[in-house]
Amino acid sequence: LISNVFVSFIVGGGGLLTPPKMRVHVVRPSGAEVAMVDAEPSWTAREVILQIREKLSGRGLTHRLLLGAVVLTGSTTLNDLELVDGSQLIVVTSPGQLATASADCTARLWDAATGEQMQTLEGHGAAVRSVVFSPDGEWILTASEDHSARIWEVATGRCTLTLDGHEDWVRSAAFSPDAAQVVTASDDNTAKVWESASGRCVLTLEGHEGKVHSAAFSPDGAWLITASEDKTAKIWELPSGECVRTLKGHGDAVNSAIFSPDGRRVLTASDDRTARIWQTSSGRVLVTVNGHSNDVHSAAFSPDATRVLTASADCIAKVWETASWQVQELEGNGSLVWSAAFSMDGKRVITASDDGTAKVWESASGQCMQRLEGHLSVVFSATFSPTFPEIA
Repeated sequence: LISNVFVSFIVGGGGLLTPPKMRVHVVRPSGAEVAMVDAEPSWTAREVILQIREKLSGRGLTHRLLLGAVVLTGSTTLNDLELVDGSQLIVVTSPGQLATASADCTARLWDAATGEQMQTLEGHGAAVRSVVFSPDGEWILTASEDHSARIWEVATGRCTLTLDGHEDWVRSAAFSPDAAQVVTASDDNTAKVWESASGRCVLTLEGHEGKVHSAAFSPDGAWLITASEDKTAKIWELPSGECVRTLKGHGDAVNSAIFSPDGRRVLTASDDRTARIWQTSSGRVLVTVNGHSNDVHSAAFSPDATRVLTASADCIAKVWETASWQVQELEGNGSLVWSAAFSMDGKRVITASDDGTAKVWESASGQCMQRLEGHLSVVFSATFSPTFPEIA
């Protein structure tokens, strides 16, 4: 699933004295040319990668530029490389990425195929509580105990926007379906909606009587769902910000709340050791999921909504079939599980654990496929990129 593509930069006419254009030849190890672009000397690694993506086939692949063994990121330009005629860059192509967030104040990106750490996103001043990809996989959104959320460019690892305005920890952050907005959930008892391009706060949701642990958009972007320490979840209408429904029934703090893929149901996870499925239109409880022996930290629907995934302080994540409520346990974390998420095809699960690791599992068999190590403290959140490849 991983291939190296060699890129030859042939500088015409003016040598290395900032020529007007660089002819960029993309060739495979066999020497077969697959693309050629006219590159500006001022282009950064990201701009070169974007040009290569247009020429290379392969939906959902991730590309990195290397000079020797060094990964080119940030503001490095073609001029900075001091290339000579025939110099080569290597494009490493791999099928998607994984992201993790940790109490060590960083988020990290990992190669989905090898488990190799690709980038460390540094800049938050306190623990990073959540991490998600944008729907197109081009951006990362993090939430931190430093009272802020940040948007990062996946290709370069550069922070492009900081969302400041909360008065306490930001526990979670999520993109809208079109990525035009971001919602954040905070220990200041509010959730906020922001423009993802400008960072302007356009709405503050007030009404919970405790810390807001999570917030998420509906699939059509018309509603928000929040989960709170006050034992409730609330549904809010957009763009008005009116609370249209409060979901009551949990016996302790609600840690997460999300809509089903069709928006007709809501799934919540609670410190009362249960998860619950609710009817969105009426607020009625449809199912109570019992089976964990400690707090349930998160719950998620599979992409086809036929399964539910729960993560618990009892050190186990569980995959539940919604037709029969048969369960597959993901055992072997060794410490409490803070969150769990499905891959886009539902065949993989990733868990974030108190032991400082994330693990990738086969959802059907419960077999651990991969262990991601490198964080220096608790891993609170882990997720797949939307380009994570489907598994035959």
